[in-house]
Amino acid sequence: MIDELLPRPREVRVDGDATIELSELIESIDPESPDLLGLPPGGYQLSVRPSEGRAVLIAVDHEGLARGRARVARLTGAGVRTPAVTIRDWPELAVRGVVEGFYGPPWTHPERTSFLRFAAGVGFNHYVYAPKDDPYHRERWRDPYPPELIAEIAELAHDAAEHSVRFVYAIAPALSMRFSDDDEHHALHRKAEQLWDAGVRHFALLFDDVPMTLQHAEDVALFGTDDRATGAAHGVACRRFEEEFLAPRGYAHPLGVCPTDYAGTARSAYRDGLAETLPHDALVMWTGADIVVGEVTRADIDAAAESYRRRLLLWDNFPVNDFDRSRLFLGPLVGRTTDLEGSALVGILSNPMVEAMPSRFSLATVADWAWNPGDYDPPDAARRAAPAVAGRHVRAVAALVKACSAWPPSAPQSEELQNLADDALSGDRQALDGLEVALDALRTAGDTSGSTTPFDPSLAQALEPWFAAARDMGDVGVGACRLLRDLNTRTEALPAERDAVVAALTRAEAHFPNVLRGMVPPFVREVLTRSGLEGVATPAKSRALLLTGATPVPGERDLIERLTARGMDVRTVSALPLPSDLAEFALALVTRRAPADAAAALAAEAVPVLAWGRLDTLGLSSRSGGFLAQEELVIIEPSHPLAAGQRGTVRIYRGPGNVSWGEPGADAVVVARTKEQSLPAIAFYPAGARLASGAIAPADRVLFFLAEEGLAPWLIAPESAELFFAAVDRLSDRVPSPA
Repeated sequence: MIDELLPRPREVRVDGDATIELSELIESIDPESPDLLGLPPGGYQLSVRPSEGRAVLIAVDHEGLARGRARVARLTGAGVRTPAVTIRDWPELAVRGVVEGFYGPPWTHPERTSFLRFAAGVGFNHYVYAPKDDPYHRERWRDPYPPELIAEIAELAHDAAEHSVRFVYAIAPALSMRFSDDDEHHALHRKAEQLWDAGVRHFALLFDDVPMTLQHAEDVALFGTDDRATGAAHGVACRRFEEEFLAPRGYAHPLGVCPTDYAGTARSAYRDGLAETLPHDALVMWTGADIVVGEVTRADIDAAAESYRRRLLLWDNFPVNDFDRSRLFLGPLVGRTTDLEGSALVGILSNPMVEAMPSRFSLATVADWAWNPGDYDPPDAARRAAPAVAGRHVRAVAALVKACSAWPPSAPQSEELQNLADDALSGDRQALDGLEVALDALRTAGDTSGSTTPFDPSLAQALEPWFAAARDMGDVGVGACRLLRDLNTRTEALPAERDAVVAALTRAEAHFPNVLRGMVPPFVREVLTRSGLEGVATPAKSRALLLTGATPVPGERDLIERLTARGMDVRTVSALPLPSDLAEFALALVTRRAPADAAAALAAEAVPVLAWGRLDTLGLSSRSGGFLAQEELVIIEPSHPLAAGQRGTVRIYRGPGNVSWGEPGADAVVVARTKEQSLPAIAFYPAGARLASGAIAPADRVLFFLAEEGLAPWLIAPESAELFFAAVDRLSDRVPSPA
C-alpha cells in the first residue's frame, strides 16, 4: 500500500510489522514543532501508532494538513489495516496544478468539481480557470457573467478552498483591450469585482495568443510601435490591476501573468518592455523552449528567467491535445529536469486534454514530479497513477494507456512495437510472437467482464471511442501477424486469411481516434504486399513546404501541427536554396515573413502554391496589403471548391484581425472579398493561367487572406479553418479541379 502512494512520499519509516484499523486521527497545525523543523509550506508528518490505535498528523499549514489527510485517506478504508508508519513529507515546488487553457470544448462544471477532489488527492494545490472557448474569459472579458454561470464559478472557488486547492481565475483581455484608455482598466477591475464578490480570491492576467503589435492607434501613440511597446503596455495593465484592484483588497500573493512572448529562452524586445513595467513579484507563465516540448532543461529555465527578469511558472502544454483531437496522451511526464534547486522556477501548471477524465492518467504523474522532482521516475509514476484513476480496472485500460503514452506528439507512437514490427518483417520469429501478444492485448481494451466493481462511467464514456479504435487496430494487427507467420506454411489458406485482414484494416482505419495509426497499418500493408496482394502499399506521405521566417511564430506552429495531423510532412525553409526535390512536394505555403528572394525563386517552380505573403513577388497580385480590424469575408463564388460549401458573409476571425489581400490578374477566380472595401481575399489561378505579373502559372496558385498569425487558434474561427483546408485539399489534388 505504501508503494502505491502518489505522489511518492519523501521520507517513510515503517515501525515494525504491526497493523491497525485506524479509529482516530489527531491532527494539528504546528509550524514550530521540532518534527517539522525546516519544512516548507505544505509540509507535514503523519505517524500511525498501533499501540495507541490512532494516527497523529501535524502540519506546517492548512495545505500540509490537507496533504496529510489525503495520505490517511489512501492508507485507510473499510476493513483495511494500516501499517505502523511515519511519513515526513513536503513539496519541492510551491505551485503545482493545472491550467485549463486549451482550445475546444471546455470542461463541464461537474468535470471541474470532480477534478478538484482528484487534484487534492494527488498533491496539486492550484487550478487556473482559463478555457479559451469561455467567451466571458476572453472575447467578452468586459461583460459580467450571467447569474447561472457566476454561480458555478462561486461553487468552484468554494470547493477548491475546501480541498486546499487555490482557484485562480485568469482574465484574458488583450484581444481587444485599449491599454491607453482608463475606462478599459476600470472595465477589467469591474469584471474582477464580480468574481471577487462570488468568492474568487486569486487572479491571473493572460496576454497569450494575441498579435505581437498593438492594434489601436491610441495605444501606439502612448506606448510606441514595436514589440517592446506591446510588452510595456501589458506590464502596465498588470501593475494597474495589482495596485488599483488587488492591493486595496489586501491581496498579498504574486500575480500570475502569461505574456504574448511565452515560448523560447532568448531575450526579446517584448520581454524587455514587459520587464520594465511588470510588478517585480509577478510570476511569468512560460511554456519552455517551444510551445509544446519534449524536454525542459535547467539551462532553459535559467535562460528564460534571465530574459524575463522574473520568477517562472512552467505552463506545460502536456498532455494537451487541442491541436490533434484524434489522439490521447495518457503516458507519464517525461523530459523535465530534476535539477531545480536554486532555480527561478517556482511551479508548474499543466495544460490538460479536452477529455477531462483521461487527462488524469498523465496529470497524476505531473503531480508526482512537482512534489519531488529529484526522485521522479516516469514508469513508476505511471504505474502508481493507473489505480489512482482507473481504480480496480487497471487491466482494462492498461493496453490503451501503453499505446497512447508517447510524448512529445512528434515521437513514434510506440517505439517498442515499431521495433518489434521491423524485426518481425526481417524474419525474427520471437519478435513476431512478442508483437502479436502486445497487439492481442488491444483486442480486449475496455473489457471489464468478470469484475464485480463498476467501471467509472465518466471515464468509460470518455475512453470508449479510443477503446473501440484500439480493439479494431489490435484485431487487424493480430491478423497480420498470423498471416505473416503462415506465408510459408499454409499457402492454401492465404486468400481467405488475406481477405479477412483487408476487411479488418478497413474497419481499423475508419476510426477517428488515433491508436497506433502510424505504426500498425504500415505493418499490415507490408504483410499484405508480401502475401501477393497488389495496391495496398503504404500511401506516400504528402509533403508540404512552408516558406517563412527563420523562427516560426506560434500561429505558424499551429499550422504545421494541423497539417501534420492531416498526414502531411511539413518542411520549413527560411532561405535559399529551395529543396532540390521540390517537384515532389504536394504544395508550398508562403507566409508574410517569407524571404523575398526565396519567394521569387519559388514563383517559377511547378509546385502548387498557397500564399498570404509575398503576393506581388509571386506574381499573384499587382498590388497587395493588409487590412486591419477585420472579422468577416464575403463569399462571392459559393460553388467554387475554395468556398468550402460556404456562402454569403462568413466569420473568419474570433476578433478583429489583419486580412491579407491582393489585386489578382484577369485569369484569376476571386472567391471571397473583404466585407469592407470589397478587397480580393481568396483568389485561384489554375495551372496555365496568366498571373497578375504576366507570367504563366506553372502550377495552381491560391492567394489567401491569412496574416502573420497563420492558423493561430486564438484568432481563427472554424469557418476560416474550413476555407484554409479547402485550399490545401484543392492544391494537393484531394478534390477535382473545378469545371
